[in-house]
Amino acid sequence: MNKFSSLLVGGALLVGLALAAPAERGHDRGSPLEHLKSSLNLSEDQVARLQPTFDSIRKKHQADRQAFEARMKTILTPEQQQKMAEARKERKRGGLRDLNLTDDQKAQMKSFWQSQREGKKAAWEAERSQIDSQLQATLTPEQMTKYTEMKAKMKERWADKGGRRGHHRPRPDGAQ
Repeated sequence: MNKFSSLLVGGALLVGLALAAPAERGHDRGSPLEHLKSSLNLSEDQVARLQPTFDSIRKKHQADRQAFEARMKTILTPEQQQKMAEARKERKRGGLRDLNLTDDQKAQMKSFWQSQREGKKAAWEAERSQIDSQLQATLTPEQMTKYTEMKAKMKERWADKGGRRGHHRPRPDGAQ
């Protein structure tokens, strides 16, 4: 398999893991609203005003995960789906490489991956904008200052990681 195909397959698995596992990761870290509540010392009234925004975004993410899983079922055979489920359970990276995808499946995955990438960036920006607007209408000036500082630190950490999520470091050979 050439390097592009490997990247495509690995990327598709990462999208699958990202969409399929946020509830598990979120359980470990708590919800974003709980994090804001503790970090910014939000009142119960503030939490109540923010809750609908966070609930609607959570429901959208759940629907996105379900749509992703449904699309994967149309591309992968039952055996491949089982292997992918096992890879997720073990949190293995690059699990799609072990699925022996056909050329047709690779083409479908490539098309699906590209459509996912195109739609996600705009959706994430809209969600962040929605949350920021709701926070501006809800937080005190002191809380808003602290929130702005938290966002700046997060952007800095993101930049330090080269724009990559998690703790992954660049590969020694320079490949992405």
